[in-house]
This record gives sequence, structure tokens and C-alpha cells, in this order.
Amino acid sequence: MLQRTLFALSMTALLAASGGASGQTVLRTVMHADLKSIDPIWTTATISRYHGHMVYETLFGIDGQNLPQPQMVRDHTLSADRLTYTFVLRDGLKWHDGQPVTAEDVAASIQRWAKRDAAGQMMMRFTKEIAAADARTVKMTLSEPFGLVVDALAQPTATPAFIMPKRVASTDANTQIDDPIGSGPFRMARDQWVPGSRTVYLKNPDYLPRSEPAAGTAGGRIAKVDRVEWVVLPDAQTTTAALAKGEIDYYEGIAADFIPILKSAGGVKVETLSPLGSAGIMRLNHLHPPFDNPAIRRAILHLVNQKEILGAAIGDPTRYTICGAILICGSPMGSEVGAEAMIAEIPEAERIARAKKALADAGYKGEPVILLHSADHNVFHPVATVVESWLKKGGVNVQLATSDWGTVITRRNRKEHGPTGWHIFLTSGGGFSAANPAFHIPMSAACDKAWFGWPCDETMEKLRVDWVKAPSLEARKQVAVEIQKRSMEIVLYIPYGQWQTPIAFRSSLQGILAVPETQVFWNIAKM
Repeated sequence: MLQRTLFALSMTALLAASGGASGQTVLRTVMHADLKSIDPIWTTATISRYHGHMVYETLFGIDGQNLPQPQMVRDHTLSADRLTYTFVLRDGLKWHDGQPVTAEDVAASIQRWAKRDAAGQMMMRFTKEIAAADARTVKMTLSEPFGLVVDALAQPTATPAFIMPKRVASTDANTQIDDPIGSGPFRMARDQWVPGSRTVYLKNPDYLPRSEPAAGTAGGRIAKVDRVEWVVLPDAQTTTAALAKGEIDYYEGIAADFIPILKSAGGVKVETLSPLGSAGIMRLNHLHPPFDNPAIRRAILHLVNQKEILGAAIGDPTRYTICGAILICGSPMGSEVGAEAMIAEIPEAERIARAKKALADAGYKGEPVILLHSADHNVFHPVATVVESWLKKGGVNVQLATSDWGTVITRRNRKEHGPTGWHIFLTSGGGFSAANPAFHIPMSAACDKAWFGWPCDETMEKLRVDWVKAPSLEARKQVAVEIQKRSMEIVLYIPYGQWQTPIAFRSSLQGILAVPETQVFWNIAKM
């Protein structure tokens, strides 16, 4: 009773502090993590990507069949020699401060995005210039044909090519921006953002949506509520009770134990929006000892027991799949070659003995291994406890660095060695992006330009380019097998299985869109 009373008081205080005007339609949600960074180019944190989709737009979106469709673009053409793309912006595009969106804004945004994103980096290998031809026309000139330009600009996952004002997009790609002005259907109420408590978005009254029906991230992005609040509640039990009582409308990142409770709650629906699901990623830091040694990285593979991880983090076997494929099981590119040690049913004692021998043979001398642990994440928290246990049993000198997820996504940017650095962090990627080695950001082995962990391997980079240039689906499949083999040889990252996580929401909500690996809040109406 005391807990519910305290919760009621906290919700009352939260709503009183929100500042919503009388008569406004407010959509209150609890997301999987608190928003700590408003720069979805600087970080690949999923919650920052969700923020990006609230306030920014992209030149192209994807429809319900995951096919690219024009979004900010009115017309686009490709020259006969397949070397020049011309993009003309549609009418009515304005920034939240009322200024018009220009081609210079677009060119600067693409250039900043391409420095951080795997798809952008790959695209720029084939690109000579991106520049404004006039106020509303952008021209992209290639050095050789690259047939995935529109696909890269349309991807909704990892790091989408969000378009920002030139003055913001001119910020160094390795420095976080602090200005959230975009041109999307919602604007961030920056003065009401309280990290650890709430993030507020307001309907953009000047936004002119496309005329097509909304589907995926394409079509008419119509804000059907006046205000969206991402509120932070203390635990899964409190959040579950709040949704059941109608105190919140939408709950993402449900802890496994609470899914059956929500399924039986009156007035609540539980659905899976992204059937491709998520794939676990255990990233090792290639820069520093002991994981600068590929043999030590390979030794860790012997300790991985996906069934134990997925059982702890997901629980229900019908919602997870044991999978050793870097390019996702069930996709045309999926192969498990080289992952046998992770997916085979091997007794624990034998698994640990193999790992100890491999570590000794590789020259591991007890160097400390810092494992980043996000105690507030419904999936990565139980995964970290399992991984810590394995490492200790294998004789690894593991040190758990416990914090919230927001701190983890900041700390993983650090390249420095020592107690403030890191050796392992845990995350996930979606099935939509993971099936494409050119776009899946952890696939990059481009040294300093690679994703956190900074693998550096010329063979992998050549294979990724070979995959892009492959003339047929069958040829790409053959390259994908070689990519899988090389990934296991260098331990690009350690996959720890695939799973699906549903969302829960009040049955009074209508128009929730299914977007791979992403939650969007336009088109949602409260009835």
C-alpha cells in the first residue's frame, strides 16, 4: 500500500510539473532507457535514435514492406552513367524556429552523418562530392556506381541520416550537439527536459506532412496528440501497475517476468512490432590488452553459452533463438560458420576447461577486464551477470563497472586505457540492419572510423566492399559466408542470440506503426 501511495504521489508531481495546458491530448510513455544524449549521430543509443525520429526527418523513409520512399525529397533522379544523384526538396519544409530547410543544410547533415555511420562510411567510399546546386537541390556525384545510395539514406535503424540545420550539422562528428531543432512533426521542449525524470515533445503546428498514408517511416507523419512525455519510473513493477491503471499509455522495454501480467491486464494490449527482433552483441575492445590479442578474443568464445544468456534475459523460449550468425539467422545472408563453440550443447566443465587452455595458450596473464554493466536495462543487466560469471569461472580477472545505461553509452566512447576505460560492453542490434554487412555499424573494421571497440582489419573491409559490388544475390551469399568466417577469426563481436521484445499499451491507442528496431509516435491517436 505504501509503495502504491508513493507512486501515486510521484505521478501527481510528475504530471503537475509537466506543464501541459488544459485540453491538450497527452501521450505518456515509459521507454526502455532514459534519454541522456540528444545527438543521434554521435551515439548509436537506441533511445537517442527514437529522439531523432521525433524531431528530425530524413530524405527518404521506408514503407511497410521496408522499401525506400521519398520523405523530405519531392523528386530525385539518377544520371544515365549512374554517377550523379539529384535530390529536390519538397515544398513547406521548415525548421522548428520557422526558417526554411535548404540544400546546404542537407549536404552538411549527410557529410556529418557519413563520418559516424557504417552505411554512410561505405557510401562515401564511392562518393566524390555532395553539394547544394541551389536552395532546394542537392547533387551527389559518385566516383563509381553505388546502388545503395537511396537505401542508405532511408535506413531507419542504427544511425539514420537525420537532416539538421547547417549550423548544427557543422559540429564535429565526434562532438555532441546540444541544439535539438529539427523539421519533424514534434519539437523537443528543451526547457522541460529533466534527465532521469522526463523528456517532453510538443506537436509542431507548422509541420506540413506528406499526403500519402503513414507506413513505417514513410508517408504522412501526422502528430495526432499535442504532447508526448517520456517519463522515467523507478522499476518494472511500478511501470506495469501504472499501465494497468491507465496512468501511462505506452510501455517499451518490458522485463520478461512482467509480460504475462500485462497480457492478462484489462484495457492493455501486448504486441510485437518488429518481427525481425533483436540480436545480441557482446563487444570486446580491440585497442587494449588483453583483447588486442585476437587469440585471447577467440578464447572467450569457448565461454559463451547462448541458452544460459537467453534464458536469463528473455525467459520464454518461444521468444528467443540460439544463433551464431553475425548477419542474423533467418536472413538470406545468415551463416553460422565458425560459431560452433558458442551454439553447441557442451557441458559447462568442458567449456570452461577449453577456455582456460585457450587463454593460457594465447598468453593471458591475468590482466583486468572491465565489463560495463547497465543495472537499469531489462536485457543487458541479466546478460552482464551471466557473462561475469562465465569470465570468473574461466579465470579471467573481470571487474564489473556498474552504472545506468546512459552512463554506459557515454563511457563506451572512451578510447583511453585504464580504470576509466572498458574492455567489454553489451548491446543489441536489430534484424533489419544486421542482415546487411555494409550498413550494420558493428560490422565496420575501419580502425579509428569503426564503431566502439575499434576493430582494424583490411580483409573485413575488403569483404564488405565485395559484398556491395557483388552482381547477384547468390554472389552476395557467398561473400557473406566469408564475412562470417572472418568475423569469427578476428572476433568482430560475439553474438549471443536473437529475441523478440513486445511493447504494451492501452487499448485506447490507435495507429501505432511497425518500424524495424524503432518506435515512432506520429500517427498515434488516443481514443
